[in-house]
Amino acid sequence: MTRMETPNASPATPPSGPWCGYYVYSPGGTRHGQQMTLTFAGARLSGGGQDDVGVFDVNGSYARESGLVSWLKTYRGAHGVSYRGYFEKGSIYGGWRIDAECHGGFKIWPAPPDSIGNANVAAIAESLETVLTRHAKAKGLTLQQAFDELCDEAERQSMTPL
Repeated sequence: MTRMETPNASPATPPSGPWCGYYVYSPGGTRHGQQMTLTFAGARLSGGGQDDVGVFDVNGSYARESGLVSWLKTYRGAHGVSYRGYFEKGSIYGGWRIDAECHGGFKIWPAPPDSIGNANVAAIAESLETVLTRHAKAKGLTLQQAFDELCDEAERQSMTPL
């Protein structure tokens, strides 16, 4: 079965707006959070965001027929990271690569409407840290465990039909 024949393929263009998710260095590894605002216009993808490395810009492309999404995530004043994945079931997942020695996986999805709104990236990062700290203390978790738990919950919510 080819990619085009996969029953789970999403024929629609991903929504423009706030996205959240994570990247990992190895399967099952620690999830590193990332938030971004993406714009899908025709076959072009652009935007920007922030993660635990820093603030970045996104420029790439989207092939509606296959669901293939690829972009370069460029940290301002620093290195770039190539991303390549597929838009399926409301999320984009795949792999990232800096070079042959540094690569891993990722998954992102549209952020719940009230989680990001029109706030700027710095405010998002500060709010996320506050939410994580409160959640971690309430449940006796590390910050990483709290992040993983909240990511799982947000992912479940984003997949729930309206």
